[in-house]
Amino acid sequence: MDIRQVLKNMTSQEKDALICGRDTGATAKVGDVPSLVLERFFAEKNDVVRFACAAAIGCGFDERAAYDVGCEVAKQCCALGIHVIETPSFLPFDSSADGGRSRYFSDEPTLSRVLAAAFIDGVQSTGVGAMPPVSGKLGKEKAEQIYLAVAGDGKTVCRPRAMLFDGASAVAATAKEMGYDGACVSEWGTVKDRAVALNGGIDLSMPMGCGEKKNLQEAAESGYIDETRRDAAALKVLELIDSTFDDHAYGLNGKQQRKKSALIAGDCAVLLKNEAILPLLGDSVTVMGQAGKAVFTGDEKGSCTEKESLVEAFEKDRRVKFVDGYRDGDGGDAIIEALEQTFPDETVIVVLGAEYPDCVGNERSPRLPENQVRLVERLEDSGRNVVAVVTGGGEFDLKRVSSAKAVIYAPYLGSGGAEALKQIICGETCPSGRLAEDFTTTQKDGTKRVLYPFGYGESYCRFSYSQAKLGELDGKTTVSVTVTNEGRYTASDVIQIYVDVKGKKRRLAAFEKAKLRAGESRTLTLVLPQKLLYGANELLICTSREDVRERLALENSKAEELPVFTEREVLCDVKKTGMKQKKFSTGDSLSDMEETFAGKMLAAKVKKASLQSADGDGARGDRIFRAARSLPAGALPSFFKGRIGFKAVKAAVAAASGKRFKGLLIALGIGAREH
Repeated sequence: MDIRQVLKNMTSQEKDALICGRDTGATAKVGDVPSLVLERFFAEKNDVVRFACAAAIGCGFDERAAYDVGCEVAKQCCALGIHVIETPSFLPFDSSADGGRSRYFSDEPTLSRVLAAAFIDGVQSTGVGAMPPVSGKLGKEKAEQIYLAVAGDGKTVCRPRAMLFDGASAVAATAKEMGYDGACVSEWGTVKDRAVALNGGIDLSMPMGCGEKKNLQEAAESGYIDETRRDAAALKVLELIDSTFDDHAYGLNGKQQRKKSALIAGDCAVLLKNEAILPLLGDSVTVMGQAGKAVFTGDEKGSCTEKESLVEAFEKDRRVKFVDGYRDGDGGDAIIEALEQTFPDETVIVVLGAEYPDCVGNERSPRLPENQVRLVERLEDSGRNVVAVVTGGGEFDLKRVSSAKAVIYAPYLGSGGAEALKQIICGETCPSGRLAEDFTTTQKDGTKRVLYPFGYGESYCRFSYSQAKLGELDGKTTVSVTVTNEGRYTASDVIQIYVDVKGKKRRLAAFEKAKLRAGESRTLTLVLPQKLLYGANELLICTSREDVRERLALENSKAEELPVFTEREVLCDVKKTGMKQKKFSTGDSLSDMEETFAGKMLAAKVKKASLQSADGDGARGDRIFRAARSLPAGALPSFFKGRIGFKAVKAAVAAASGKRFKGLLIALGIGAREH
């Protein structure tokens, strides 16, 4: 469609309707402009094949795999009628955050940015729009990453058709100043005042927040917003609809997608230790631990998390003996039973993992359950050979588990994860994953020591590097190095280039994954982003952040310092808007309102919904409730998928703000408007 002509023919009221989300997952249909379906928690859907989550793709260090996963996920979106989907962020995650690792690839900026760009390209190759989140406050480090991602420095330019921003800040406006030209969408329920958010750069408010059309009309009449800004937002939404609204026909083959899921998963598992007991020989195997029958595949919220059985994967071509090994509690009796059912010198695969899946709403803890750790220690002490398979969505303290003869870290690998682990353990696939964050242990004095550094991962083959040298291509610095596979298998290696800058943490500048046949040598050339070289005197060719193989002096670098951006505060100016601010809004969290009577009543409903979401599990229900308390109130209906109505939220907000009669009317459905 001719979007500029469509915009020209629109009334102000139609523009306002277009830039305020209709409900929790769609834009309003305005005239001949269709309603666009936006999806946030796609991985939770039961009728899709799950692929490796973002944290697992991060461990794969493979742009092509990230592209393929994006493409496969988008094909499923097309089949389900979804036009725009939230994708993992190009920003590094905060290691102190909860378990929502499905939204982030790594804690390392370059790895996150490169993989996100590939994932976004994969999604958008199908016509579906990608929508990565840029949440929270800005800060200097985050500003640098946004600039490098959207302005570009080398091949890793992120061009998503939409991005998610905190609707109560000016980060969206700052991103536009940095060069982002797509649609800026508010994180669900974070808009406190639609007019303020519009001036802060938000083009589309989701789902409604305080985005009533009246708010925009009054702000326009008072001069707080002008027609130019409203037109610019409407144009961006029209561009998003025009570029993504289509009936894409993809014939989905579940069996074929599961095979692809397993293939990608095999490149994401990380071999952390191997005392020559892997690959596992023989036609029989012993699997121990409850998680062996239920390996989590991972998703955003964990409420619909699918599980795959490692036991069933082995049963396809081997004799399998399953031993429980541990139960709830201290596991003492179960450990004795495990010892009685196995033999000294026997090799046992023990599957470990967090008590609950690492996802939004579950606290991220690096500690494994005590009964699982004790099982590994007792088996090793008794002479058994233990292969510890650790499943989860992020860093674990593996100091005690490292007593095992072999340790495999299996981040949430998707529907093909169990098959991929079987193939690695049996030598059908050579492990090639690398850690996407440091794995540390806390010492007695409270300090942390790195056990396994970022970029670390072992293989069944040995690789050697030679003939490393600097070069230049199109004015950019390059590093070429010859890699040789000295092993007996076809295997992949990850070449990593780092820079040391005084006063900063050693930083990944470039990487490349190369698959080599046994005995094969290949010369690889990596192009380095110039702006990351500012202040650096040498380049380091490494196999992990701490394992340096070669050093190359860097002279006469043309690198320029990154530009400095600061976040602007966006506050509602009462004099300009002529509108009285509410004491509370749907952008405020439940915890903000709990001191009021209405807030307590809403909290009781949320607690009940949390218990229902946890299928009656009280402990898990409490964790979901704690997570829900920190969300914007307007996001609760989306979070609980209908168990909490938006009408109830708006009524509680009005009553908590002292407008009890208005709250009653909304609760009764009188005067309440759903958009």
